[in-house]
Amino acid sequence: MGWARLALLIAIAWLLALGMRAVRRRFGPRPPQKQLDSRKMVQCAVCEIYVPESAATQRAGRYYCGDDHADQGAGPA
Repeated sequence: MGWARLALLIAIAWLLALGMRAVRRRFGPRPPQKQLDSRKMVQCAVCEIYVPESAATQRAGRYYCGDDHADQGAGPA
């Protein structure tokens, strides 16, 4: 009977340890989140993809993803 009590106590201690570990994981410190890129995005007037404003080409008040599309957009439609 002594071994049965010891086994029961060990099982209870093991279950408590598992429960405490789950609580620590859930409510413990969180890893820092990645910072999102906060640059303004603009849409190319030709292909309609979004590019950062700093990387876009601007002509006649319109944004383009590159010089090739800026040349296409500036020409006759």
